[in-house]
Amino acid sequence: MSMLKRIRIKNYKNLRDTGDIELGPINLLVGPNASGKTALWEVMRRFNLFIRGEEYQKVWADYVDVVSDQDQKRPISFEFSTDLEGDNLVYSLTMSRLRLKEEKMVLNDEAVFHADVEYGD
Repeated sequence: MSMLKRIRIKNYKNLRDTGDIELGPINLLVGPNASGKTALWEVMRRFNLFIRGEEYQKVWADYVDVVSDQDQKRPISFEFSTDLEGDNLVYSLTMSRLRLKEEKMVLNDEAVFHADVEYGD
């Protein structure tokens, strides 16, 4: 069974750049109010909706409200890493206001999918 090993989030609410967050089988989020605990879970929920086929515009319709400092020029990006049958799989997305800008998948340090895309309005 595969599980997330690492995540990194940039420009989502107060998470300017989390750096690499290593994950284990059980993870606890502890910290003061407004430190990003809920924001981290929100990104994971949104990512789950997106990979399950929910329309991009529905998942990210509130982009202006969730981008750091409500600065629409900043791209939101996130990256997830997992073990897939012994291989390291890294999936990343970068987006700007209502547009998915880049989608990338890397397996064992070799790009298997990379697209500079412009989904959305």
